[in-house]
Amino acid sequence: MSVVRVEENGLVYRNATMADTEAVWQLMVAEFYPRTELCCCLRMRIPQDVEILHTLLPAIIRHGVSLVVEDSASGKLVAARPTTVEQLTEQCQSRHPLLTDSNLAAAYSKCSAVYRMFDHLSCSVDLAKLYKVDRAISFKFLVVAESHSRRGIGKRLVELSLELAARIAIPLATTCTASRYSERIYSSMDFDLLSTLRLSEFVDP
Repeated sequence: MSVVRVEENGLVYRNATMADTEAVWQLMVAEFYPRTELCCCLRMRIPQDVEILHTLLPAIIRHGVSLVVEDSASGKLVAARPTTVEQLTEQCQSRHPLLTDSNLAAAYSKCSAVYRMFDHLSCSVDLAKLYKVDRAISFKFLVVAESHSRRGIGKRLVELSLELAARIAIPLATTCTASRYSERIYSSMDFDLLSTLRLSEFVDP
């Protein structure tokens, strides 16, 4: 694992470890899902409708490319960037359990709808062919506590993630987002917008 540790403006940016899993989850429950437009539009109950993702978070962090941010004074986790390494040649073969397990999909129908959208977006573009690469880091979530918002933390996390990817010879970063906050960051950093969809195509009005 390539080590990231940056101390600036009273914050510590570092690699996420397995010991951070529960703190990252609690941050997502408190700050990510309730403030994400798509979750609000689907009227998701938090954490009930997303609890399945709690069980999958350790597998994401185990990839070794996720980052977190600590407040230096309190030691509390105030931001996170869960990320995986993806083999693009297997882009649409290794699918999320919410897409392959009908019982899970029924139990978490709203969350399943979100992943069907993301699956559609991800599989609509052949990234390996388009960019002539076989691996990419895949940004899964970007969450910053409201108490630390408007300090550029989200964008800094993306910058450090890209630097980490470069150090481990991964030339591409990908993401699917339903967050205007994240979209503004990616747009400001000249990410290519490759595919979009309408919520009504996947969810009954």
